[in-house]
Amino acid sequence: MKKALLTQIIIVITLLARAQTCDSIPHHGINAYSGQPQNIMELRDGNILGGIALADFDGNTVIPTGFLLHKVSREGMEITDSIMLDDYEYLPWHLFARNPHGEGNICAKMGNHDTKGYGSLKICHFDDSLNFDFPNEITVPLSDDYLTGFVPGLLVNPDGDLVISYYDRLDNTSFMTVGIDGTVKQQKSFDSQLMPMDIGRMYYGPKVFRESPLQYCCWSKHYENPSLVGLNCFVLDSVFNIVETYWIDNTIIIPGYQHITLHFAWKEQILGLDEDDFLLAAGYEAMPQNQNDKGAVVIKFDKDSNVKKVVKFLSEPLLEGTHGNMPIGLEKSHDGNVYFAYITNSPFLYDNKYFGRVSVVKMDQDLNIIWQRYCLEPTGYGRERGIMTILDDNSVVIVGNNIDCPEVFYVIVRDDGTIGTPEAEAFIRPYMFYPNPTQNELHLQYSPDVQPKQIELYDLQGRLAQTQSKNLESLNMAGLPAGTYTMRVMLENGKVFSDKVVKE
Repeated sequence: MKKALLTQIIIVITLLARAQTCDSIPHHGINAYSGQPQNIMELRDGNILGGIALADFDGNTVIPTGFLLHKVSREGMEITDSIMLDDYEYLPWHLFARNPHGEGNICAKMGNHDTKGYGSLKICHFDDSLNFDFPNEITVPLSDDYLTGFVPGLLVNPDGDLVISYYDRLDNTSFMTVGIDGTVKQQKSFDSQLMPMDIGRMYYGPKVFRESPLQYCCWSKHYENPSLVGLNCFVLDSVFNIVETYWIDNTIIIPGYQHITLHFAWKEQILGLDEDDFLLAAGYEAMPQNQNDKGAVVIKFDKDSNVKKVVKFLSEPLLEGTHGNMPIGLEKSHDGNVYFAYITNSPFLYDNKYFGRVSVVKMDQDLNIIWQRYCLEPTGYGRERGIMTILDDNSVVIVGNNIDCPEVFYVIVRDDGTIGTPEAEAFIRPYMFYPNPTQNELHLQYSPDVQPKQIELYDLQGRLAQTQSKNLESLNMAGLPAGTYTMRVMLENGKVFSDKVVKE
């Protein structure tokens, strides 16, 4: 068992901060420059466990400083326990999951042993109280040489085994299936020089692509040939034979609309729907380049990579040079619907800084939007540092942080689009509004499951400045004096939301 000395300090600081930031939970007091959310899991007691890799920088070198675990209550989203794992010999890539074969949970991590010069996998058990059984930790050797990187997709498959992937100094990619007792069940390596289309190593994956038959997917980008820019997705069977290969060009033609350019960063999401179709989520911008037509896109493809349907999620008006929305999750829920989450890089001004927003979308398998929720809390969401998972009751939980400081937030949205905690009611909306501040017109975009009834504007003295009950997708503020106003949005179902808007 191992408890960090900083645990009690962290808990006190984070709980005090909640009074100001609702579901944003800073982990100040940690000696780290940045925090990277890597894992979310639901404990058997219903609480949430979030894993944050912490790091400092020495020039351009990332130096891991530890791995922080938060145990967060479902009611109130408060931290009830935490622990710092500080195994500096290993790179901070961890998996936390329920023990698929019994009680308790498992922690798996891959890394390079600094003193002995080899890569290995470590497996350890822990309980819901964050007591780790380190004396009985299992080590599985992976390589006689240092590993140069790990494909971010360490997972537990439907059979209850660990699936891992990593690559060596020659960019050869290896896959393994390992039992939680450390038994190696399947292993296969791919020579980077012999891969289809000479794409090199498989950067992202493995991820479960289909459950029956069990298949995984990995993907990588191709930029070496200027005439061939895109994404290559490999579908692997349960023993890691390549059974399908999808090539997705970065230029997509939307039927009857236009061309868009996909931005293949490191957060694109791929999801297998059935035997014939799969989904891709990525950032995009319209062609010719249009500053006001950027955002995130979810595309449905058939087995021949033909586009079947495209759904765009527009950014708010963007700062010059930004790429719009960044996908952070695309998963199929237990009832077959699809959840999509993204973080914007839109100019949401708060305290003289521009911050992103979080949005969660529920769709059916034909990509019809059932509902969409927007997180408007002004705590500064880093658009490259968020992850999503689906809980047992089909609720969605998101963990993310600010790209400029190690501050963590947790958001839960229930399957029906209601909010998981009373605290979150203060900042989760079934609509978004932009630009804010505005000089003239304020635009509002509503989730399809709600109907607006009326909008009212009040000045700082509480006086009614404007009311509108028609054409509620926009609000003309051109005739109002500059200043801060309270906007009250009333829905047909009786819900009322209040937000601050600024007229310049």
